[in-house]
Amino acid sequence: MSANSTGRTIIPRLSDVQAAIVTGSSSGIGRAIALQFAEEGVKLVVCADLQACPNKADTAIWETHPEEQSLATHELIISRHGAERATFIRCDVSVERTALVAGEKDRRDYDPPEDTQILGMAEVVEETMRLTGRLDV
Repeated sequence: MSANSTGRTIIPRLSDVQAAIVTGSSSGIGRAIALQFAEEGVKLVVCADLQACPNKADTAIWETHPEEQSLATHELIISRHGAERATFIRCDVSVERTALVAGEKDRRDYDPPEDTQILGMAEVVEETMRLTGRLDV
């Protein structure tokens, strides 16, 4: 990690980062950030989004690698950098807000429809901590 003149840590080198959570990772800039984090050495990239696979509108980005355009971001990271480097968590960053709008006292009181397994950001952070045993902020 880098330190300033007072000795306080300011920005860690990405190769020192145990896990990075990237929301919106299935397409666009979120996908680019997740791929770059893996390239720079983040130990585990947690790809968090409502869907795993990229939107078809983003396929122009992958012109140089058309075989990769249909791969989910976490699958692409695994294929490039090996197993255990990425995982996908279905996430809706508005889950907590939805629970509050519905008048629920606790975000855990929010139950998504039965056919979905959508986590809010707090649960994504908890799952990341479970996977890595730590949380770097």
